[in-house]
Amino acid sequence: VNYVVVQQYGGRGIAVTGFFGGLASSSAVVGTMLDHVKQQPDARTYGVAAVLLADAAMALRNLAIALAFTFPGRTLVGVLIPLGALVAGSVAAAWYVTDRRARVDIPLESPFSLRNALAFGVVFLFILLAGTAAQSEFGTYGLYVSALVSGFVSSAGATTTAVLLYRGGAIGATPAVVSILLATAASVGVKVLLAATGPRQFSR
Repeated sequence: VNYVVVQQYGGRGIAVTGFFGGLASSSAVVGTMLDHVKQQPDARTYGVAAVLLADAAMALRNLAIALAFTFPGRTLVGVLIPLGALVAGSVAAAWYVTDRRARVDIPLESPFSLRNALAFGVVFLFILLAGTAAQSEFGTYGLYVSALVSGFVSSAGATTTAVLLYRGGAIGATPAVVSILLATAASVGVKVLLAATGPRQFSR
């Protein structure tokens, strides 16, 4: 979908791809945008919007995982307000910073990468196993540390782990919510660190 959007709309499509990319790996979106901005300085505002929309998508995805797989019995409603606020704030900020008058051509190669897909699957599995083991060995605080560390790589994995443990009765609602929010916060934090390595205007 991202490939088609960018091919059709060029620079304007970059911001939209941030959202779709964020559903899979929002941190990967930052790396991609850094490359685009370094090669195409005119794409800066679109790159910033893409990163913000990736944050929105990441939070929306985590929210969907938390609510959909705990509904209707013991729904994790505690994640609704903080994650909902992150989604709304990111979308609003992306709209504000984008210079819609700019026109940028973005050359792309094939949209398919088996290596990236397999790498993402392996990372996701590792996070799931690590989170479960940490909770089993060290209890709630082990789960918190695991969620925070995992969030630097994939907050989806940490969110799924928390939901599965909650559904299985291994943890209560509060530890599940805290774990999801820690993973989400870590994901946002790593984007700040990654963005700091880019051009100054983009980073700011």
